[in-house]
Amino acid sequence: MKKGIQIFLGLVIVALIYVIADMIHTPLKFENQLKERNAAVIVKLKDIRAAERAFKSKYQRFTNDFD
Repeated sequence: MKKGIQIFLGLVIVALIYVIADMIHTPLKFENQLKERNAAVIVKLKDIRAAERAFKSKYQRFTNDFD
C-alpha cells in the first residue's frame, strides 16, 4: 500500500512540474510570436509607404484606396 502511494505521489510531482514548466514557457512563446508579427507588420507598412510615394511622384497626389 505504501509503495502505491509513493508511485502515485511521484506521478503527481511529475505532472505538476510539467504544468509549471508550461506556465513559464507560454508567455515566452507569446513574446516571440509578438516580435515576429510586429516585424512583419513593419515590413508591410514600409512597402505601402514606398508604393504611396511612387504613386505620388507620378500623379502628384496620394491614392484614395489600393484598388
